[in-house]
Amino acid sequence: MKERMRRGCAMVVLGLLALPAFAQQLGHVPAHVAPKPPEALAAYFAQVRQAEQITDPEKRCLAYPDLPGNQWPAGAAEWRCLMLRAPVLPLEEIEARLATPDGAAWLEQRLEALLEANYNDPRERDRLFPVFNLFDSSERAGNIATLWLRQMPQSPFALTAMGKHRAAQGWDARGGAYISKTSEAQLKRMSQLFAGAAPLLAEALEREPRLTPACLALAGIGRQSSDALQQQALAQCLSADPASYDVVWEWMTAAMPKWGGSLRAMNQVGAHVLQHGPENPKLYSLLAEPPGYEAAQMDTYAEGREGFVAASRAGPGARMMTSAGRAYWAKDDSWTALVYFSQALRFWPRSQEVGRLRGVVLQQLGDYAWALEDLLPTVAADSEDMNTDADMDIRMDAQYAIGHALLSLNRIEESRPYFLRARQHPAHELNALENYCFTYVYTAEAAGTQQARDCTAELVKRRPSHAMSWFWRYQALVAARDERWVEAAGQFVLHADPNDSWQQSVKKEMLAGGVQPARSVGEKQAKP
Repeated sequence: MKERMRRGCAMVVLGLLALPAFAQQLGHVPAHVAPKPPEALAAYFAQVRQAEQITDPEKRCLAYPDLPGNQWPAGAAEWRCLMLRAPVLPLEEIEARLATPDGAAWLEQRLEALLEANYNDPRERDRLFPVFNLFDSSERAGNIATLWLRQMPQSPFALTAMGKHRAAQGWDARGGAYISKTSEAQLKRMSQLFAGAAPLLAEALEREPRLTPACLALAGIGRQSSDALQQQALAQCLSADPASYDVVWEWMTAAMPKWGGSLRAMNQVGAHVLQHGPENPKLYSLLAEPPGYEAAQMDTYAEGREGFVAASRAGPGARMMTSAGRAYWAKDDSWTALVYFSQALRFWPRSQEVGRLRGVVLQQLGDYAWALEDLLPTVAADSEDMNTDADMDIRMDAQYAIGHALLSLNRIEESRPYFLRARQHPAHELNALENYCFTYVYTAEAAGTQQARDCTAELVKRRPSHAMSWFWRYQALVAARDERWVEAAGQFVLHADPNDSWQQSVKKEMLAGGVQPARSVGEKQAKP
């Protein structure tokens, strides 16, 4: 009789593994058709998907539809797209030029031409900033700046490059935490590096007063360390180029209450934007900052939704549109959240944070292929350094979402590493374990592996009253010809959900095969 039960139940499990209904019971049906958006948003998302086939960031941005219901001044989005152009002088080219006999002189002429274009060609305004932003805190950037300054010690451009590099090192030393949570050692090191950067930047401005990247770097240092320096440097920047996006953004930042300003001061900057916007419509994206500031100080994104929406409609500010997306997502309005996340990615196409956010929402909606387009690049670019709990949360959300999307597309083995990583986060630990186990019990071949037995042993330990956990345990043991399948089958029969027709059907089959309901094991640990 026992042998007959063993053969009968083995036939049951092997038969069930082949049935599509089994996969449907577990909610893992390959998604062959992407979900359709609400009718009112269908045209919007169709245009978004067309735009995202374009690889050039600026052209992609221009092909995007504008935010529905926006009140952006004319030209705001088009000119904001100009900011996605690649730096006119990549770091690699600067390095290569400096390795040639006349390279430093060539750089001087090229940058002087860019400086003149900044003031004479509206579409070329602010193109110096991306060049000098390449001089970050990295060792490579520092080596290139050092070589440049040695070859051209009186060049305002070389001085600015080195000053930017040292300032970036200072910001890195400080870290991103609030000042109250920043150690004395960090602040001391920051001050030392800033002290090395400031004279270089000041000398650059003496030699070329129109060089706004230098005075803007000084203003940033002053915002952290000296009100007088900040005000003096910012005033010089505004005097040189009042229509510069980067300059006015620094002014808007300085006007924020958290930096000692006020909402009134922010609105004064907004008035300046309206005055100078016709000269440089990129400025209009800064109109999003004043109406969204108070919303950004609230405890949750959902509480600030109205403010974030008003801010996003005022100007194409990617930061506020990201927050609006989070607010709608928190309110379970995923399609509207996608509208705002898509707009943020339009202007911030390299943002890992927004890519993860949109990808997770797409996975939850069931558009698995599009979700993977967003999520896989962000995970590939992840570093081990997670600065905040929020960083960890969204990164682990992304790991779980990738695993689930791959599993739903029947890419079973590919999904496993993502579920394993997602288990590191408490919010996903149990669901990731269940999905990971499923990747082994889904087929008879994988169900017989040691991994399947180990995984299901842990699963029934964690969920001892969950019928499907016991069914998966049963599958793994049957496939491995392990006689403990009898206990697992009995536990499934004991815990089968009376309201689940599928489970009741399997229970009936098992009882007919001779399985007897088991006693509850409570927290008893199953051995692999």
